[in-house]
Amino acid sequence: MFCPHCLQPNPADAAACQQCQKDISHLSRRLFLGQQFVFALADEQRPLTLKVGEAVQTFRSPAILSRHRQAVGLGSEAGRADNPGLLRRLLPGQARRPEPPDQPQLPPPSLHLLTLVSDRKIYRPDTEASLLIIAPDAAGQEASLEVKIAGQKVYEAKVPLNQDGLALHPYGDLKEGEYTAVVTLPDRSQADCTFSVAEFTLSPLVATLEKHEYAQQRLSFALNLRLLAVPYSGPAEFGLQCKVCGERVVATQTVQAKDGLAEGEFDLSGHGGPFHVQVTTPDGNTALVAFPGTGREEREHVRANTLGQTADIGLLPWEGAQPVRGFYLGQGEMNLTPLLLESAYASAGRLQAATDLALAQVVLFDPRQGTSQVIEQANLKRGQALEFEVTAPYTLFTAAAIPAGEDKAPDGEVPFEGWGVVVKPLAHEARLSAPASARPGQEIDVALEIPPAGPEAAPVPAFCWLLVYDVRLEHESPVPKLARRIVDSVREASSGLSAGPAANVEDRQQSLEGMRFRTGALAQESFAAMPMQAMAAPSSPEPGPSPVSPAAMKPMGGSLKRKGVPDLAVDTEAPVMVMAPTRMEFPELAYQELFHFAGRAARTVRLGEQIGTWRVRAYVCRGADVQELTADVQADKPLYAELDLPAIASEGDEISAAVNYFSREPAELIIATATGESRYQVQGSGSQRFTIHGPGKIEVYLNGPAESDWSARHVARPGVQKVTASRLVLLDKGQSVAGGRVVVYPSVGQVLQETITALVDYPFG
Repeated sequence: MFCPHCLQPNPADAAACQQCQKDISHLSRRLFLGQQFVFALADEQRPLTLKVGEAVQTFRSPAILSRHRQAVGLGSEAGRADNPGLLRRLLPGQARRPEPPDQPQLPPPSLHLLTLVSDRKIYRPDTEASLLIIAPDAAGQEASLEVKIAGQKVYEAKVPLNQDGLALHPYGDLKEGEYTAVVTLPDRSQADCTFSVAEFTLSPLVATLEKHEYAQQRLSFALNLRLLAVPYSGPAEFGLQCKVCGERVVATQTVQAKDGLAEGEFDLSGHGGPFHVQVTTPDGNTALVAFPGTGREEREHVRANTLGQTADIGLLPWEGAQPVRGFYLGQGEMNLTPLLLESAYASAGRLQAATDLALAQVVLFDPRQGTSQVIEQANLKRGQALEFEVTAPYTLFTAAAIPAGEDKAPDGEVPFEGWGVVVKPLAHEARLSAPASARPGQEIDVALEIPPAGPEAAPVPAFCWLLVYDVRLEHESPVPKLARRIVDSVREASSGLSAGPAANVEDRQQSLEGMRFRTGALAQESFAAMPMQAMAAPSSPEPGPSPVSPAAMKPMGGSLKRKGVPDLAVDTEAPVMVMAPTRMEFPELAYQELFHFAGRAARTVRLGEQIGTWRVRAYVCRGADVQELTADVQADKPLYAELDLPAIASEGDEISAAVNYFSREPAELIIATATGESRYQVQGSGSQRFTIHGPGKIEVYLNGPAESDWSARHVARPGVQKVTASRLVLLDKGQSVAGGRVVVYPSVGQVLQETITALVDYPFG
């Protein structure tokens, strides 16, 4: 260690300096080494000298040095690789204590807020996908987008991001298959999403997640089940599908639904996840419910605060946890620490002193920017507090305290270090409104508002991605994907942090005395690997404009009329579509648009003509704040007949189909196919099955005393995916090949592997 008089490096247990012979016996007792801080309990009579960054400094008063801000050299001969005398002292048979190593600078926490989602998870062939990029830290930059099918790149584009880091990019030319889209930012951070293209029909069974909770490795949940517009009552089977297990059903449960409500519970231990639950009724109707955040690592709770009232965060809800920014935050046990964090969810952090402190230091980190700042205060009295601003989405801080009085008080107090996270609430809470019910094909008014901070405050500007879709259509929200990045960032940043008293050099040496060291390097490793008195685990165990492009603004299968409400969206009005008397328009996605608005916005959306539930989903984006808003609209009629058909059929097939009907009065049901017509007398709600023998148009009529319903759908022929290798060339060095599309493979084996994999995975023909 450095002699404070002549700056000569000395062994840590030296009583006198080897050069000036002055007393340095106090050095190892008054230098404390924590995990993220170094404490120098110096005074005029007992100074301490350390190398801080590149400068050697002598301290004559207490000092706290953050290892995230600079490296700290101790002047120990163990840190000098060119010191042959050290090697002689540490040869076997010698009894020297291990030397404390220099303390290297720690990396700051980092967070890349980036995600990519598609407007739906499955598309019909020859339609268009929309890909939303959210990258608030790359605002105004250009992202690279690639689309792959069966592992082969089929599309690439440079996508400019607007001033909030958003872009809605269209991708057409969809053919049957499984797709992966990947976005890459200039800093090389990436995000991806997957979607499928196939002919499909939506089941009349609608299953929506009402609530869920995860505890003791068990997932409990409640689902709302409806057959089109009618709440379902009766038996149902839940099948738990695990992605790690190849989407196989790994557990089943039979439940009884009553008035549309069904509850289930599964043991997730032993399975990797993430999970879906498939719901099946006795008549063969099915629905699939996704449970994001149920992967093995995602199910863990991550410690978010160690000072005072502990807090954990996680991607799944548990008892007492509150939803914040797409994840959940809950309180744990109470720790008696010198500094107490008032709340882990606040716009400003507040650390209160639980005892008198000679010196306190807080280091604040902005993980998005990679920057830090220091707050330090001497003579902090009990009850006084240190306050700091919180950046979105969270601020991580490390805290250190030296108790008032001597370095070791009578009760054994020593310098203390800890850490915590403060999650910042959304700066503004938006509101979404839509009618609770409507008739199929009706136009509905959707209103969006961000209340101002005060009566004289200016309207709050923001971007909104608005979608209106059939609730049976699976849609992936960007909010859970952003939440996972936040939770993973906290987990990684806190993995090496400590909460507890720091040990001085002398105590550390004594705890390791008696060990035999072969080399100085081994001694240094053993010293650095010594556990602290209290370490915080990274995760707790599972608990007991740039202007918006026109392509991003078109309605999907419906009309758009802008209300006279001030906003900054492009003022273009699409023609109003006239509803046909026969229900033949059944778009799964009725509307989507990415637009900018200030304070308020309104849209008029024409629903599709199917019976069931339409989901109005808005994502309001302001920098790092992304808020998800949902309103459901029940599309219903007093009398209806809805076809439940297969998506494809071949000539000569015999495939069972059904008509789901509802009529309060006696009515006549007529089913017309290419092979004939069938008539039935019906009343109430029910299902009438029939057989189809190939592709073509199917029509159904339901005639009641005062009202009638008429709808038609088409059954398509099967699609075919072709894999063609026009020419396979083995190139020697210097050779070249040219073509309309050239794919480079490192080996013939990979060609065969990708071809066979694509054929095995392809589920559509």
